[in-house]
Amino acid sequence: MTRIFPPLAGTTLLLISTAMLLGLFLGDVQAVFKAKRESQIASLATRGQIKPSVSEPSEDSGTLSSEQWESTEYWTRIHRMVGILAALTVVLVCSIVVTYFIGTSRWCKEVAETYHLPAEVVESSAAVKRRAFPWSLAGMAWSVGIVALGAAADPGTGRENTGAWVTPHLVFALLGILGLAWAFFQLHERIAQQQEVIARVLAQVKEIREARGLDTEEQLVAAQQKEPLGS
Repeated sequence: MTRIFPPLAGTTLLLISTAMLLGLFLGDVQAVFKAKRESQIASLATRGQIKPSVSEPSEDSGTLSSEQWESTEYWTRIHRMVGILAALTVVLVCSIVVTYFIGTSRWCKEVAETYHLPAEVVESSAAVKRRAFPWSLAGMAWSVGIVALGAAADPGTGRENTGAWVTPHLVFALLGILGLAWAFFQLHERIAQQQEVIARVLAQVKEIREARGLDTEEQLVAAQQKEPLGS
């Protein structure tokens, strides 16, 4: 797990950073979507389908080209999809970590009961698990928060005042990347500690089996390798 987790965490942080960079290079998305809505309203008013608006049009009204709109709408959709993919990846990685600790803690408990190992083994494994769970939950919460603020700032929803959520979304995304990086670092440390506990359990089990004249894991593997095919 100590070899698997760093690539997973690195890929997750890369996805989130990519989503943030896409958002930064989109430009003034709010102005583009506002100009598009005003253009649609003006077109409907011209055809008599709605009453003309009494409010003054914005400076961008009528100046939006189709190429500009298509480009902005396309990259906004890409930014949205990459952000959702990054959030799902965070949840997946954190869930894998939670599953790992649940499984290894259960394994330590069952082995300790079988070989009558000291209770300190089970307590150590459980303590590491308890310290890891909050970081996993924090990572999931950060990703959900970033996506929620992104949805609130999305002008494509057609809601009013989406522009007010742009800055909170950006700030939370920046803090989220730093927070997730720190959470993943803490999780890696906890995984390494759990691996040490497992190594101690295996060493104690090996000593007990050797003292009882039982085959150790290495002997069982060697015996299986010496077995002829088809036996």
